[in-house]
Parts: sequence; C-alpha cells; structure tokens
Amino acid sequence: MPIAHTESILPVEQLIEIPDTSKGVRYELQPIIEQFSLELMDGAVYEVKASVCLEAIVFEEHKFDKITEVEEQPLDMEALLRQPGLIGHKVGREEDLWSMARAYHTTIEKICEINHLERDEVYPGQKLVIAKQM
Repeated sequence: MPIAHTESILPVEQLIEIPDTSKGVRYELQPIIEQFSLELMDGAVYEVKASVCLEAIVFEEHKFDKITEVEEQPLDMEALLRQPGLIGHKVGREEDLWSMARAYHTTIEKICEINHLERDEVYPGQKLVIAKQM
C-alpha cells in the first residue's frame, strides 16, 4: 500500500511533417516510453525523467489499373532468331525495364545484372547493354 500518490498530466507536443502527401492519408501513431526514472529530491519535490518515442506510419492510397483479361499469342521463333544476341539500347522517355525486357526477350534481372544496376529504375537517355535469353 503506497504512503502517498499523485497524478499529473504533462503536456507534450510533437509536429510530424510528411512531404508530398494528400489530404486522404491514413496514419497510426504509437507512443512508447523507452526510459523512465523518478528521483525524490526532498519530502515534497521529486524529479521525473522520461524518454518518449513516437512511432508513426502513414498510408496513402494509390489507384492503379488492373489487368482484366489476357491474350496469349504464339512466339515468333524466326523473328526471335533474327534479333541480335547483344544490343546497345538508349532508354526512351516512357520506357521502363519491363518494356525493354519484353521487347528484347530477356528479364529485368538480367538487364540489371549486365549493367550493374542496383535498382530496377532507369532514366531517359541512359545507355544499356541488353542480351536476349532463349
């Protein structure tokens, strides 16, 4: 049984800025007390020290088109054999690795490996070496 007790509310304010978000974001906040100490200074005064961490996660909805139907077409082996096995390619404005891999019958992973790309992102004007796979 405690000899005495007290209750207090300590006002804390924290501003979290999230750039490039819209009004429809959803967020979750989780306050965590990492360290806490209480020291009695004399019979009526005490000192409280606390380290508070505020974890925040923000969700923003993005809408994407979805595939509703797929049409399978036979592979033209003659056209594939006529293509060179190794080609130099300059990335166009709207191109991405998926479209290049599809056009040259290879994979995104193979293009990244040959060109020592750490991410699967390219930019217009970038020069790549592409090897077809069969």
